[in-house]
Amino acid sequence: MSSIKTLAIGLGILAIGSASAYYTNVFDIQTKMSSQKIIPEYIPEIKNIPPLDKTIINQKTQFTLYFDFGCPHCREFYNKTYTELQSEYSEKNVDFTILPYSQKTVGKSFILAKHLLCIQKINPNKIDKFIQTVSITDDIKNSELFAKKIKILGLSEKENTDFFTCIKDEDKSTENKVLEIRTQAREKGVIGTPTFFINEKKFERNQSYLKVATILELILNK
Repeated sequence: MSSIKTLAIGLGILAIGSASAYYTNVFDIQTKMSSQKIIPEYIPEIKNIPPLDKTIINQKTQFTLYFDFGCPHCREFYNKTYTELQSEYSEKNVDFTILPYSQKTVGKSFILAKHLLCIQKINPNKIDKFIQTVSITDDIKNSELFAKKIKILGLSEKENTDFFTCIKDEDKSTENKVLEIRTQAREKGVIGTPTFFINEKKFERNQSYLKVATILELILNK
């Protein structure tokens, strides 16, 4: 994390002062470094975020992102916020999960949601590279071009075979799983993306790294 971000978040934690102040609605951090002023946006209430059960050893804060390839703000949030949060907080007792989501049940975004689910099942370590490599503008119906894209992921021969078997989806199991994730998301109140949950507390829209990191710091330091 950059020194500016570290200072800003640190000032935020110091500014709280007491346990009751964790439940403030508005949390402003102002600092200057190298003539740069940082003023994070409005931070939502965190008092309704379910607390961790401290009797459970090594229980982690859960961060779940619903990602839709048809949503340009999802990619922006993923690139600018999610990946940096994952890098910074995975070793700080936060468990990150990304779930494939599509507003529609047909078309490219739905197909790519199924593809993402296949990558998750076959090699979760390739999720980031898959998201960075594949986009909604790709001609996914061109099997030769798509195969070249997938080759960039560096899957093993078996993983590559398993991936294309998975996306072929002859038994519709992958499609059904994506539809199940979509239904569960709707039941939890997901109506647009990007939407993410921290311990089942819903947050919507494209949020900045500094804003979400501060929320995580507040939760982790309760």
